[in-house]
Amino acid sequence: MRALNRRLLISAALAAAGVAATGRVADAAVNADALMLYRAGDFLDAAQAATRAGGADNLALAARAMLALLVVDPRRGDFVDLAERAQQAAERALSLSTQSVEARLQIAIALGMRGRRMPVAQALREGLATRARAFLEEAGEIAPRDPWAQALLGGWHLEVWRRGGAVGAAALNANIGRGVAAFDRARALAPNDPAIAVHYAIALLGLGHGLLQERIEVMLQSAIGMRPRDALERHLIGVAATVQAALARDGMAAGLRAADAAFP
Repeated sequence: MRALNRRLLISAALAAAGVAATGRVADAAVNADALMLYRAGDFLDAAQAATRAGGADNLALAARAMLALLVVDPRRGDFVDLAERAQQAAERALSLSTQSVEARLQIAIALGMRGRRMPVAQALREGLATRARAFLEEAGEIAPRDPWAQALLGGWHLEVWRRGGAVGAAALNANIGRGVAAFDRARALAPNDPAIAVHYAIALLGLGHGLLQERIEVMLQSAIGMRPRDALERHLIGVAATVQAALARDGMAAGLRAADAAFP
């Protein structure tokens, strides 16, 4: 049972986090300096500027910036502290704007990132899997045409299957069909978003089915051909190139090892 619980925990954590600290930021409502710093990849400075500016949208941006830094630099010694700070910022944003989709998405991502570094028993006590999914589903209900609400929920379903297998999926009510459908909606809503393409490709890669290899390669190549809008998207396109090279050279297992190395 302990081994099963560990797999379920890891699946829940990674499903929420994945590569999902996205590059999308709403321009209109956030502090211009914070947004400029975010796009340049100065994530800590962006978080500080957004926090100083205050308000729900800026606090959500502060959370996003801290989580983006953890995607780009996942081996930081302050990983857990930054994930906790990001969650707190997103929770403050949600308290100020109870319908905020961005705040919900960032809370879900932060829960996942915290879970990756947390003792198993603690993460189970805190119910990270169900909490993350609840925030993602709420985001999708509020904004059904938000591509990242769809992509993150798709990632949740597919990663639970990858990490927990049929037993874990049954325990958490995960479904491959719902995951794929959510990702397909996300891609239809944002066909030029490289982060969604990378996130989807890696989620499919994790399922381990050889028949998916061609589809995964096409999706990664699509991401590689897109123009990055900011430093985070540039990083994710680089990851896509590394994973695709490993996949084309040595097959599915090698591609998955490359993806896992990029997102430990």
